[in-house]
Amino acid sequence: MMDFEKLAKDVEKLEKSSGAVGAAAAKKPEQIDAKDVAEAVRTFMLTARDAVTMFLKDRKEQIRAGHLFQDAAAKQIIPTEAAVRADGLLIRWGGHVTPTDARAVHEDAVKVTALAGKLVPVLKAYQKPNP
Repeated sequence: MMDFEKLAKDVEKLEKSSGAVGAAAAKKPEQIDAKDVAEAVRTFMLTARDAVTMFLKDRKEQIRAGHLFQDAAAKQIIPTEAAVRADGLLIRWGGHVTPTDARAVHEDAVKVTALAGKLVPVLKAYQKPNP
């Protein structure tokens, strides 16, 4: 059974981290604190991964490595145009070694901001069905 309370907490966490990432994306690469922005980007990607994984597991769908968001898009859980970019960012930010260069972090912050604009409203729309 889907845990909608956990989903609501994940969406709240996504909104908080996307706000920090969006603020950094609006600045120039030289003006950001790469370490803090990198942590916000990583938090966003891992939380998004957890939320989408929860949907796929609830529907008992197969999850392919490296194609989590594409699998979710195929099942019409998230928008298709966000899936490929999200999978690439998850591979880059989901591991133990993440980018530390300010320019690379800034470029990914811009991508995550665009992704958040498509992903967060969709996840926020899911609510517990009335019995």
